[in-house]
Amino acid sequence: MARRYDHSKEDLKELIIDSAEKIVSKSGYSALTTRKLAQKIGYSHGIIYSYFKNIDDLVLHLNSSTLQKMHKQISAAIDQNKCSTTQLEEIGKIYLNLAHNDFYKWDLLFNYQYTKINKIPEWYQKQIDSVFNLVQTPIAGISCNKKLIQDLSHIFWAGIHGIVDLSSKSKLEKAKAKSEMELIRTFVKIFISGIENHKN
Repeated sequence: MARRYDHSKEDLKELIIDSAEKIVSKSGYSALTTRKLAQKIGYSHGIIYSYFKNIDDLVLHLNSSTLQKMHKQISAAIDQNKCSTTQLEEIGKIYLNLAHNDFYKWDLLFNYQYTKINKIPEWYQKQIDSVFNLVQTPIAGISCNKKLIQDLSHIFWAGIHGIVDLSSKSKLEKAKAKSEMELIRTFVKIFISGIENHKN
């Protein structure tokens, strides 16, 4: 690590975010405190507040990084697969892999409770919207009702999240359900069938 005062303003902000990600990835968001983060980066904890208003603000930036990675992966999956069914299955797989491979980041993104932010910033909301816009792409290839596409993307995501969330809590195993990916494929088939039946 560079000496304390060798970091530029942008380098230090990046160091804070990177170090916070490592703490979360190792121990979960309950372990993320300004004091622990300051020890990791080698600065006083007051320096963190020069870049972020509070922990909630820092978490927004950590989650922003996760959303960007999801957006990149989903975009690639859509580009590589022309079939709407395969595209939706791949989106489900990306979401599942995030929970399996980096559970604490997934947990931070969906379960962290913001206590010091009354309204999600516009820049962050745009990132959320950009992910949902990608999910709408394969749905638009199935549904001719443009008014329903946004609602359908939310329904799809809710279904996938339900499967992954139950899996993360070992509820599927207790119910003797099929594997997560098998459930995702079945959900996608039923989801698409419902859209097609709605058109008729």
